[in-house]
Amino acid sequence: GNNMPTNGVGGSTGGGGGGGNPSCTSTVSSFPYNQNFENTLGKWKQSTSDDFNWATNRGGTKSKGTGPSSASSESYYLYMESSAPNHASKSAIINSPCFNLSKARKATFTFNYHMYGASIGNLKLQASTDKGKSWLTIWQKSKNQANSWLSASVNLGNYIGKTVQLRFNVTTGSSYTGDIAIDKLSLSTSGTGSSDGQSSVVKLNIKLDRYPEETTWEIKDNTGKVVSFGGPYFRSNGSTITKDIKLPNGCYSLVFKDKVGDGICCRFGSGSYKLSTSTGTTLASGGRFRKSETKNFCLGNSKEINFESEFVPTGDVVDDLIIFPNPVSEVLNIKIPERDLKGTYRIINLEGKDVGNGELRQNIPVNLSPGIYTLKVKTKKGYIQRNLC
Repeated sequence: GNNMPTNGVGGSTGGGGGGGNPSCTSTVSSFPYNQNFENTLGKWKQSTSDDFNWATNRGGTKSKGTGPSSASSESYYLYMESSAPNHASKSAIINSPCFNLSKARKATFTFNYHMYGASIGNLKLQASTDKGKSWLTIWQKSKNQANSWLSASVNLGNYIGKTVQLRFNVTTGSSYTGDIAIDKLSLSTSGTGSSDGQSSVVKLNIKLDRYPEETTWEIKDNTGKVVSFGGPYFRSNGSTITKDIKLPNGCYSLVFKDKVGDGICCRFGSGSYKLSTSTGTTLASGGRFRKSETKNFCLGNSKEINFESEFVPTGDVVDDLIIFPNPVSEVLNIKIPERDLKGTYRIINLEGKDVGNGELRQNIPVNLSPGIYTLKVKTKKGYIQRNLC
């Protein structure tokens, strides 16, 4: 709207400069957690490193053609005012308290959002586990999303066992018709403590090639910590190894390495590996790679889209490429050295049709229904093809 609400917290200006974003001042350890912004920010805090503040409001905003006419729950909602001087490309950030997920079995963050107007900018939900030093985009929307409240559900499986802080980060569009609002926030977990269902047993089957002493593997959690490993192997050529591994539910990376750089298939034998659940569901499989191959997988009751590497033909760049979170929700994150970031990507469905493509970047918005897709990433050093399922 073109005027600020008379009943609110914060204002249209301020929030820029200052001392940046300190670590969160409060921690939530009891769930479910709910926040409806009923004329209060609760434990949420305005950022001091943006251009202006979010504000609570009830009823409609002051301009025609933008903003909600009422809250999605109860009376008040939280929104950002896009009228001058808050456009264009100005930022408004609101920080959550810390959420202690050390005892959670799963975690889901839900909220309602309203993005209506001809000049809607971009709304991001971001997460930090290092006291606000760095932020990862885990959900985002941009442009006009129609004149209605919509709901979002974001899987926080990557942060199970950790303490995470969230923030909403909005960038305004080119004019005053770009008000964005949020309401009815909730973070729920499905259980606490070390009860059954907190961890899973997976089975790793390895068929070695003719040089088993070259093969090693490791499983890393979502912080990069190695939680299980094996090799090199000093056994007869073509030996088979089976290992049961108990892991807390969450998301992991399985990394296979070959010391010489010829994988375990197919130049010197038909080696392979398969990681599966106790019910036989394949989490990761492969064997045809050069120096290393990374597969991402998740344990728990996820119904989201998962990533599985199919093969890595050539190029050192593919050894450094990590795709996460796994499972993906709204945003696909690609971690790759800056020097190799120039390239393209394609997402292809089972019918062979492109459902997404563009220049390679670190945060790619996706809107895929559960199913099987192929992701192709190409750089000057080579390419990688991965299945999304």
